[in-house]
This record gives sequence, C-alpha cells and structure tokens, in this order.
Amino acid sequence: MRDSVQMKLYEHKEELYVLARSHGRQAKEIAIRRKRLVRLLRKLRAMRRSLPGGDQLLLRIGAARKEAGRAFGFVTISLPAATC
Repeated sequence: MRDSVQMKLYEHKEELYVLARSHGRQAKEIAIRRKRLVRLLRKLRAMRRSLPGGDQLLLRIGAARKEAGRAFGFVTISLPAATC
C-alpha cells in the first residue's frame, strides 16, 4: 500500500515553502511522542521510589523535562512539602 502525500504551497516574501504531509510520517511522529512520554513516566516513577533529596530531586526533574521535550506538558508533578 502506498502512502499518499498531501502538499501545500505557501509563498511569503519571495520565498516558496512546501508543506508535505503523509500518514506514515504522522504515525512516526505519534510513536516518537509516545516513546518520550513512556520514558518520562518511567523516570518519574524511579524518582518516586528512590526519593532523592530536595536539590537532587529538582535537578533530576529538570533533566527529565529537557529530555522529554513537549511531552512534559502532559504530566502534572506535585513536589513533596519541604521539611526544615
């Protein structure tokens, strides 16, 4: 089965842009986002089990956020209350 490609042309300030869409590419992008989200959830569960300290926890969450990219927007994180 061949994958159909939809194309649109857009001209802006003497530049010609071509937008190409295909079902195969869309499926690939969805799979990539799903894989990033699954990886993020695994890391967050591992952090919950290991319970790192305050600064270490924030560093790990920041690293996971950077790696997850836009998939991080699907997750809501609540941090434990600070104990003094």
